[in-house]
Amino acid sequence: MKKLNNIVIKKLGYPLWFTIVFFILTIAAPIGFVIAEGLKAPSTPSGSAFKVSFMMFSICIITWFFIRKFLIVDIENKLLVKQAALEHDYSIKVGDAQAIKYLWYGNQTKLALFNLVTVTIYGGFIFIIMLGVSSALITVKNIVLIVTGLYFVAYTIKFMILILGRDTDV
Repeated sequence: MKKLNNIVIKKLGYPLWFTIVFFILTIAAPIGFVIAEGLKAPSTPSGSAFKVSFMMFSICIITWFFIRKFLIVDIENKLLVKQAALEHDYSIKVGDAQAIKYLWYGNQTKLALFNLVTVTIYGGFIFIIMLGVSSALITVKNIVLIVTGLYFVAYTIKFMILILGRDTDV
């Protein structure tokens, strides 16, 4: 529920316990298992280099997740709303087309920068994992099975909540 000028607005959503469990099953546990597996690399020169780069990308992913979730989300949402308004004005020929086009490209550049950081971090992480697997520094077979099981449990709970949570008096 959200208060707006002394008016209570009810919002539909999942229970808090489910949100926490779903986050743990789909994000925290898989990342934890992957990090634990990455740290099992041997202490050879190539294994140590792998561990350092693996942990660097892991820390970057976790940091970027929180930065994007808590600091950048409002900026991105405002830019997306502004983009939609600019596209609408441009399509119905309201205002100066050149100014709209300039603003649209400026906003799109900012959004592309956020996406570039995300793709670079996740792409680098996947690249490091692939190098580790190809060099036999890590094995991912067990991790894949565990993560698949976690997602299966998470989505089973989600669909149970969705099916059982509907009002039958409709």
